[in-house]
Amino acid sequence: MMVDENDREPVPEKPAPASTSRNFLGGVPATYFLIGINLAVLGFAYYRGAAVFEPTSALLVKWGANYGPRTFNGEYWRLVTSLFIQFGPVWFVALNLYVLWTIGKDVERIVGSFRFLCIYLFAGVGGNLGKLVWNPAGYSVGGVGGIMGIIGALGAYFVCNRRWIPAQAMKAQLMNLMYCILLNLALNATISGNVSGILGGLLIGTLAGFAFVKVLPGENYWKVRQTLGVILLALALSLGFRAAEAGYASPVAALSPKDEVRDEITVDKAQIQYSSDYTLETVQRFGKEFEKAGYSQYPWTVLLRKTNGKIAIGLIVKEGVWDKKDMVEELEGVCRRMAIKVFEGKNVELQLFNKSLELKKTIEVKPKMEPGMVI
Repeated sequence: MMVDENDREPVPEKPAPASTSRNFLGGVPATYFLIGINLAVLGFAYYRGAAVFEPTSALLVKWGANYGPRTFNGEYWRLVTSLFIQFGPVWFVALNLYVLWTIGKDVERIVGSFRFLCIYLFAGVGGNLGKLVWNPAGYSVGGVGGIMGIIGALGAYFVCNRRWIPAQAMKAQLMNLMYCILLNLALNATISGNVSGILGGLLIGTLAGFAFVKVLPGENYWKVRQTLGVILLALALSLGFRAAEAGYASPVAALSPKDEVRDEITVDKAQIQYSSDYTLETVQRFGKEFEKAGYSQYPWTVLLRKTNGKIAIGLIVKEGVWDKKDMVEELEGVCRRMAIKVFEGKNVELQLFNKSLELKKTIEVKPKMEPGMVI
């Protein structure tokens, strides 16, 4: 079928122009600036003797990791500082910085240095909030949320300029971005099992992209688009912050900022976090007894600390477990075993938290041997 030349949609002679916004970094591209900060922090920590390629939880918290019980007890700066802590396996650090370098340059050329930094920071904070909503007691570092945000912003650019980009070219670009997103999802799911940071960063970055990207002449509604983009961006960040903060309504949730988080160990599927009140040797003994009791085969999160001088064993449990008498008695039995085998016959306090880290039940467990009890 023949198409009349008059029916063809006009194609511009030039591609979308690069941003002409002033570079506030003195001519240094923001992409290189971000990579430089990440490498500087990594190098300084390595110089100070930190095990940056095999970091412990305590090391991450010390250097500014996003850790809910501290972040939402006044240390809000962790939502930002954690973006510049690229600690972990060498290949993973290198991959993150490579993606930032390759895609960051394109997005910065389109939106300008200042807006590029805004997209990266907004998306990074959004990713951190997503991680806290998913796992209130977890740790997070790295700029994966920010990196996914600039990928989302680049996708927004292609969508906004779809009238001016050949269909095949735009399809190829969007497919490349999709492959990059799926690769990051697969890697993070394999390493941490938590992809909420990627999804949160991608959402915020896409919204920021719609608010900040440049388009060719012909879009008559760009002011409306930018206004709606800014409103939706602010709303999404606000809702994310409130949702994450809601998990910390209880002032005694998990390890409070007053407790020095020393480290954590993993026994089978169970994760045991402990404060500086306990030595690694004591926690390892606890882990062995926990395993003997048959509980390490489940993905428990155990919190060991001291409250008012008492030994406290905190368990994050499913909704309603604290109201089931048989289950509570079983957990009391486990704590009684720990009191005798690990804590030299001292009384312990069993604390049951829900998944939002609200303390739901406290029980004092005395290590008294009842008739017929087997330890």
